[in-house]
Amino acid sequence: MVQIIESVALAHPDTLGDIDKKLSLLDTYYGVSGSGPQEQKKREMGRQRLLAERELNVQLAKIENAFDVLSNDIAQRESGGLDSIEVGQIKAEYMEICRMLGLSVVQERQRQGLGKRERLDEVQVQSDTKSLITLIREWYQAWLNDPDLAREDGKVLPKEWEQKIELLKSKTTKVYRQVSNPDADDTRLDDSVQVLFQWLQESFKTTRNQWQKPRVWMSGTRLDNQSSGTNRTFTVKFYVDDITLEHFQRGFRVESEINRELLWQLRQAYLAR
Repeated sequence: MVQIIESVALAHPDTLGDIDKKLSLLDTYYGVSGSGPQEQKKREMGRQRLLAERELNVQLAKIENAFDVLSNDIAQRESGGLDSIEVGQIKAEYMEICRMLGLSVVQERQRQGLGKRERLDEVQVQSDTKSLITLIREWYQAWLNDPDLAREDGKVLPKEWEQKIELLKSKTTKVYRQVSNPDADDTRLDDSVQVLFQWLQESFKTTRNQWQKPRVWMSGTRLDNQSSGTNRTFTVKFYVDDITLEHFQRGFRVESEINRELLWQLRQAYLAR
């Protein structure tokens, strides 16, 4: 029974959890209680969103690994002071991360007499792999096909992510300027890189953590006088992806759909015995 409960909660596209497991359970445990065209559409739209997020998370994991390598390199080199060669090596490592993000160096005009200043921005370049920013946009565009979203969500979702992308440009530019000229800033370079890395993980987009997966536990038992047996009570806890959507009714809808599917799946399991 616990396995069925976990599978139903995990299979729902709008709950958090391991994406590969969600995709493997989707056709068996999501929307099976209703076989109409609406359920099929929701299942397919959910699948496309999960596939887009999986591709996005693969790129994000590569960037996280690159940040780990960069942080270790800076920590080892910065303790003894950075010479020009080491600054160039660190800058090259950082620019590779920026390339994976989808950012390159551009010149921005300043006020008269101050010349030009470098910053990071999106630049169209030929590449075999999609950048993180490109994958972010493909993901939220797939999300916009969700038939349960409210009309306003069609503007809210892109606005939210485009604001995050602009903030990403600003934060990476700040670190780029420090990487290019570490002596001009009193802040330690490894601290600045760690702050950017932490923001990327916690406030921009994170790969889904294990603690976010649905969990089921037995919350109580009681004797049933009529059947001379024991009834067990189970509690399931799950996290909903962006609960602010659908006029903050998203959580209630997901809970209702999971309860309906769960009752159907448990009945089927009982009848099959």
